[in-house]
Amino acid sequence: MAVCAATLMAAAGCSGKPSFEGLLALIDAGAPSVNQGTFMRAAELCESTVDRLRLLKRAAVRGPAFASDLALSLRFDAETEPSVALAAYSFHLDTGKYAEAAALVNRGVPYEPWPALAAELALRALADGQLPKLSTAALIAAADFTSHPDFMILAALEAMRSGRPEEARELARAAISGGGAPEADVLWDCGLLDPLALSALDISNPDKLELAAQAAWLSGHVALAAEAYGALVSSAPHYSYRPYAALARLSAADHTAAGRAPQAVHNQLRTFWVEAMRSAFPGHTAAGLEYASHLIHEGRLDQARAVLDTLRPGDAPEAARLYALRAAAEPRLSARYGQELALAFPDNAVAMDTALALAVHAGDWEGYRAVRDSARKLSGMERDVFWDALDAVMTGDLEGASGILRARHADVPDFWAAYDLGLVELARGLAKQAAEAFSAAASKASDTAQKAEVLARAGSAYGFAGDRVMAKAAYKAAISADPTCVDAIRGLSGLEGTSP
Repeated sequence: MAVCAATLMAAAGCSGKPSFEGLLALIDAGAPSVNQGTFMRAAELCESTVDRLRLLKRAAVRGPAFASDLALSLRFDAETEPSVALAAYSFHLDTGKYAEAAALVNRGVPYEPWPALAAELALRALADGQLPKLSTAALIAAADFTSHPDFMILAALEAMRSGRPEEARELARAAISGGGAPEADVLWDCGLLDPLALSALDISNPDKLELAAQAAWLSGHVALAAEAYGALVSSAPHYSYRPYAALARLSAADHTAAGRAPQAVHNQLRTFWVEAMRSAFPGHTAAGLEYASHLIHEGRLDQARAVLDTLRPGDAPEAARLYALRAAAEPRLSARYGQELALAFPDNAVAMDTALALAVHAGDWEGYRAVRDSARKLSGMERDVFWDALDAVMTGDLEGASGILRARHADVPDFWAAYDLGLVELARGLAKQAAEAFSAAASKASDTAQKAEVLARAGSAYGFAGDRVMAKAAYKAAISADPTCVDAIRGLSGLEGTSP
C-alpha cells in the first residue's frame, strides 16, 4: 500500500510541479488527500478541450454541484469549445445556477439546438420562481424555435430592463401577434395602451383593472375608461380614492357615459363621484386634496379653505399640492404660500418646482429669484426647462428662450413643453407659431378643461395672426371640449360679431 501511494505521489509530480496526468491518477485512485483543491489545481493545468472534459467527467462523479463549481474555474472559449460549454451548462442548470447557465447561452454557443437550451433554461428558472437572465437574442431564438409567444414576452421584459423601450414595445407587439397575452403591467410599461385598454376587464384584480382604465383614458377610449373605473369602484370600493377622482373628471367631460347630456348633468355626476370619494375615504389626505380641488373648481372657496385646513400632508409632493390649492383658493396669498413651501422643503424638487410656480403666478419676482437660486442644485424638477427659458425671458433673450423650449418640445413633446413654447412665441410676436404650439399642447391635455383652455389660447393667437378661419375652428373645438369655457365663448362671439 505504501508503495502504491508513493507511486501515485510520484506520478502527480510531488518531487516537483504536479502534472495534469498525475493529478488525474490521484483522483482516479480515490486517494484520501484528494479534495476540491486537487481538482482546482488540475483545472489550471488543462491544455485542451479533451483535458477539460476528462476533468469534468471525474468531477461529475462527486455530484452536479461539485462539477458546477469546478466548471466556473475552468478557462475555456464557449465558441470554440461547445462541448465543454454544454457540459458546464448542464451542471449549472441541475444545481439552479441559472445566471451562470444563462451567461453561456447568451454567448450563442455554436451548437444547433442552442435556442432549445435557452427555452429549457427559461422554463426551469421560471418554475423556480426566478426570471432567467437571458439576452433578448436568446429569448427571441427560443420563441422562434418553440413558436411560443411567452418567450417573446420575456424578451420584451429584458429589453425594458436594459433601457430599450422601443425594442420592448415591438417585441411585445410581436408576442401579441403570435397569440401571447402579456400581463397588464407589461403592456403598460411597454406603452401598448390600446391592447391594454381593449383587454377583458378583470374585476378580481384591482391593480390590473386600474391600469386598464388609465390606458383607456390615455388612448382616447373615454367610454371604456368610465366603464373600467366604474367596475373598479363597484368591485373594490375601498381600493383607492383614485378611481372616484377619475370618474369625477370623466363625468365633467363630454363623450362619457353621460353622452351628450346637458352640462348641468355632467356637473351633477362630477359632484356625485367626488362626494362618494369623500364618503369612502374620510380623513384621507389625497382624497381631501381632490375634494378641495373640486370645491375650488365650483367656486366654493370658503369651503375649500375649510377642507384644506384639516389636511396633514404625508410627504413633500402632498404638501406641494396642498400649498398650490391654498393659493388657488386665496390668490392674494400665493406669494406667501410659495415662500412657506420653499422654506419647509428646500431639498425637494417637487416642492421647489411648485414654489417657483406660485411665485410666478403671484408676480413675486424677487421671491422667484430667491427660490430659483436655492433650487439650482436640485435635479429632477418637472419644469426645469421652463425655468431656464423663463430666466432667458427675464434677461430679454426671447430668442434664447424659444430655442430652449423648442429643443425640449422636440425631445419630449408633452403638454407643458408645447404650452410653454406657445407662451414664449406669443411674447416674441410670432402669433402663428404660438397658435401651432398651443394646438399641439391641446392634443396632450390631461383633461377636457385643460384642453379647452389651451385651444382658446390657440384661437386667440390665430386671431392675432389674422387667420379668422383657424381662430373660429380653435374656439369651436374648445367649446366642444368644455361648453363652459368662457374664453372660448367670448372669443367666438367676438369673431362672429365682427363677421362681414
